[in-house]
Amino acid sequence: MTVQAPEPGDGDGCWEVEVGRRSATGSTVIGCALPAVPDADEVAHLLKSVEEKPLLLAQWAETPVGAALAGTTAVVTKRYDS
Repeated sequence: MTVQAPEPGDGDGCWEVEVGRRSATGSTVIGCALPAVPDADEVAHLLKSVEEKPLLLAQWAETPVGAALAGTTAVVTKRYDS
């Protein structure tokens, strides 16, 4: 899982979360947009959720475009495996 922040001063940029597949290529499976700039607690919640439930990433990877990742406000905007 990767959390990406926009470049400073990029008014059109948004925070994104990518869920990737651990493989030789490390390919990204889904891309998600956060609806608002997350605070530190929200980012910590994402990371803690994955730490506590390692299979959560596999569940999130199956989330269809337009749906939120379970337990988060991150909405899947792109699928790279279809």
